[in-house]
Amino acid sequence: MPTQTRYLQVAACLTLTAACASAPTNVGSASVCPECERSDPATGSSATSGSMAACTLAYLEREVDRAEGEKLGFVLADAKMQIERPIDSAMKWVPRESEGGGPASGFEPETRVRGQLKVESYLYRWLDPERCDGTVCNVEGGPTEQSLCPDSYLMMQVSGSFETLDGALSVRFHKQSVNLRRPRQTDDIVVAAAADLREAKGTLTIEPGIPVAHVGRVDLSLQFADSEHRAYGVLAISVIPDWNNLTESEGLMIDRRFAYYAPIEARWGDYPFGDGAAGVSSESM
Repeated sequence: MPTQTRYLQVAACLTLTAACASAPTNVGSASVCPECERSDPATGSSATSGSMAACTLAYLEREVDRAEGEKLGFVLADAKMQIERPIDSAMKWVPRESEGGGPASGFEPETRVRGQLKVESYLYRWLDPERCDGTVCNVEGGPTEQSLCPDSYLMMQVSGSFETLDGALSVRFHKQSVNLRRPRQTDDIVVAAAADLREAKGTLTIEPGIPVAHVGRVDLSLQFADSEHRAYGVLAISVIPDWNNLTESEGLMIDRRFAYYAPIEARWGDYPFGDGAAGVSSESM
């Protein structure tokens, strides 16, 4: 099917019903990584890194709706609106050199990406008063300074799907925590999500050279950092050894060159930090 025809079909779909929005384009039906083991890479937002890691076990948590979250002091309406804005943008595939296997194929260098995310719920977390005394929080592994731990925060839990209109990739992101919000915070609306590469479909072909059982993932990164809150997005493909299920002897056999394989990523939008060269403007195609 000619590329222009596919673009016209997408434009028509966006003006019709929600059912039309899920209609397939020219996406292949084969798994992008059929030899990958099944995995659950959706471990949460990268915003929880750093000093937060030591605080994780010091919190109680419960799911709340948006109204309750806003009563607790979180600014959520604008973040929800930006995250749920449909994406239909010019996109480039960017091959990357990777020692862990061969080059990717089965894609058109320039195409379009279409995606939709939905905020499913909000996970509210607050410091457990039985673990924290105002100075330290007693968690597994020993006490940690309470000053490093925010009194409370909220994780936006999101699901969604993306597909590229060259048919190379169609991927579903199951519900997961993707963005950490602090009380009264209005900036830094960033989505960091992950999906199992074995479940991803399309004509994209990769050649991992990892000699043992391995797992793959599709990492989604969305930033809304410019003054107009336009999305800059990346879908990154990677494969690593299935460390959780390898024996010690199998792990020792793996050469470092085959410990990580990342042959390609998709980029769209204007890169928010720099001259935009890393992305592709939605107006450019």
